[in-house]
Amino acid sequence: MEEAKYQVKGACIRALLPAILAAAVASCGNAAKPAVPTPPSKSPATVQPPVLPPTSLPVAIEPGTERLVASAIAGLHHSQPQVSVKPSQVAPASAPREFLSHQPPLAVLAVSLPTPVQAQLGAAAAVDLGVTRVWLGYNLPGVSSLVLDSKAIAGIISGKLSTWNAPEIAALNPSESLPPSPITISPVGSSSATMAILEGYAAAVLKVGAVSTPRCTTTIGCLDIALSQPALPVASALTTNQTATLPLAAGYPLATPVEAIIAPDHAHPAVELAATLLAIQLVEETPPSPTRQASLARLASLSSSLSILASSGSVA
Repeated sequence: MEEAKYQVKGACIRALLPAILAAAVASCGNAAKPAVPTPPSKSPATVQPPVLPPTSLPVAIEPGTERLVASAIAGLHHSQPQVSVKPSQVAPASAPREFLSHQPPLAVLAVSLPTPVQAQLGAAAAVDLGVTRVWLGYNLPGVSSLVLDSKAIAGIISGKLSTWNAPEIAALNPSESLPPSPITISPVGSSSATMAILEGYAAAVLKVGAVSTPRCTTTIGCLDIALSQPALPVASALTTNQTATLPLAAGYPLATPVEAIIAPDHAHPAVELAATLLAIQLVEETPPSPTRQASLARLASLSSSLSILASSGSVA
């Protein structure tokens, strides 16, 4: 009896087996197939630069940009150890002439080149690296604020204004009791970026005639003229619309953009690529700004184009 029961069950299972297998096959056929990832397209902006062979890269820099350039060179050497960067300083006043005669692959300027000069150079890219400011720190105990205009600054640098209570300075600071202390200044090079900015503000060629001292922090009456914030109270500079403005405020007149200019070098594309990669490092060393991402995008596009040449064996 039991044996007959198991025979009936076995027959039933054998009868159902084809249907079960068919359903299983259909189920597997309808199952969602795993997505096959599509390899990303290699757009020009994502092309990685090759490791360059030994390459010499002359770079013209203006005074005041040394630290920025040195930091960028150190960053470049991590990825391009065989690129030898050779910076040389040019005076701001002679920069256009120097550039047109020598045309270095890369220039880092604390004073902008005029647009016609950039056009003559055939610049592949000119990117913003921020702003250079001249700070005016003063050592005048008891003076809570100080305002100077272009004429007062020119008079101080030339030595024509020799005391702090001179009428030209007192008229700009009616709420302050300025002392009769002799005016001294920190050393200012005649061909420095600092002097170029001061001359642009004064709209005149300035000759240093004032007594200079290297330690304004310990010399009462000293005006510390520097490209970095001094450890002293800071004077305001008067704008053309007679607004007293501090260095970090918009419209500060003793400021100029810093730019990196890459000149195309079709005969030596490896040099141009090295200049472009150093310019990228320069931008990355600067604080965030509204133009930073746009500058990096332009340089990345240029780098990618040159890297494509490298991958095809055209870079030498």
